Amino acid sequence: MIGCIIQARMGSSRLPGKVMMELNNSKSLLYYVIKQHQFCNEIDKIVVATTDQKNDDIIENYVNKLGIECYRGDSINVLDRFYQCAKKYSFPTIVRITADNPFNDPTIVDSVIKKFKSNNFDYITNSKPRTFPQGISVEVFSFKTLEIAWNNAKLPSEKNMLHHTCIIIQKISKSIIILRVIIYHIYVGRLIEKMIMNYQKILHQRFKNFP
Repeated sequence: MIGCIIQARMGSSRLPGKVMMELNNSKSLLYYVIKQHQFCNEIDKIVVATTDQKNDDIIENYVNKLGIECYRGDSINVLDRFYQCAKKYSFPTIVRITADNPFNDPTIVDSVIKKFKSNNFDYITNSKPRTFPQGISVEVFSFKTLEIAWNNAKLPSEKNMLHHTCIIIQKISKSIIILRVIIYHIYVGRLIEKMIMNYQKILHQRFKNFP
């Protein structure tokens, strides 16, 4: 099973409550992030992971109404929250998505997942180094890889900053060869260069057809 974990919280330091802000005076940012990834053919289950803080009750209630399960964990130790979520749902392969990327394209997400499945990768991403525009990001890794990071994380920076997953894994998981990720970046960037050039048109059409 391939599980997609979408990280969402109300306590953003730069823009509090951004994931529940409405776009076009209609649906929330989180709504579009979920809907985008429901178009993915390679994802078996989507779970939203948020904190155990009271102000994140709104996220749990909201996603439950959309038919999406919500995991709630430690508000400070982001790595533990993510690990415990993946462990609860027994995800052998994990797709990590952030809730502030409504423009993520499911075809790109699927292509990264397929590449992960067809090779002996521990971790794969299109964002380190970045080969797509900001906001089009996906990380795929095995539960074993996540567990190695979780078992070896010692510093607060390793536990609290999961948006630097790649750096954390490189730093504390000595057996993982991240070089294979960089090779894939080059391959994907060339493969769908034309799609990126027409990305605005694609997104406009996709959002236009949303219910």
